[in-house]
Amino acid sequence: MSDARLVVASDAIAEDQELMMPHGGAIDLDEVLAGPLPPGGETVLSRWSAAGEHVYVGTPINTGPGLVTHLRAQPRGNTSGTVLTTRLQLKGSPEAIVTANTAGLSTLLRRIESAYPHFAVIDSTSFDIPGWRQVDYYRLCTEIIQRFAAVAVFAPGWELSRGCHVELVAALTRGLPVLDAHLRPLTAVTVCEAMAAATHEFESVGIDTSLTRLCIAALARIDLPTMSAHA
Repeated sequence: MSDARLVVASDAIAEDQELMMPHGGAIDLDEVLAGPLPPGGETVLSRWSAAGEHVYVGTPINTGPGLVTHLRAQPRGNTSGTVLTTRLQLKGSPEAIVTANTAGLSTLLRRIESAYPHFAVIDSTSFDIPGWRQVDYYRLCTEIIQRFAAVAVFAPGWELSRGCHVELVAALTRGLPVLDAHLRPLTAVTVCEAMAAATHEFESVGIDTSLTRLCIAALARIDLPTMSAHA
């Protein structure tokens, strides 16, 4: 299936590290899910046919456990204990973060190809488009899920990836089968609980939580009765 695979980064490393900087809710989740595509987006999307069957694989890249672990090793920047991630703090670290986050990805891809031999795999790990911002990748990947995915699988560490959080909202809102790395179902309740736990992890190392909180609210709207039962 390697010929059918196009690698698309859901969490590509943005030049200005905007993913890790507090943005006060500046990212509009509705725009990310249904707004205009960034320049060149349709060209990327033309690589797939809507008539095909695709498995979308979401993977933490420059956030996830790799970033959280990295930030835990950094000195606290102020009296509140909040770390504001800057380029200086991350200098020399992105490659190590990516390596930590994607260590088991090849095994997962083989597992998916074995389970879905007639599906093309869309692997969200390393495609880079010069000049794109983090939010542009969010928009592209949610559109891929909405147009082409029949199944969405999320690699280990998705719980701590803001890009994966956005992709999970897109997949669950569409009603797709959503699976973990062992190809076990992930429900909106399970995902919401994991995201809530992630906000505490993020806050402890200074990663902005506003986007993840928007994702939690979106999932609560699509599965509110079940969510209430688990409150």
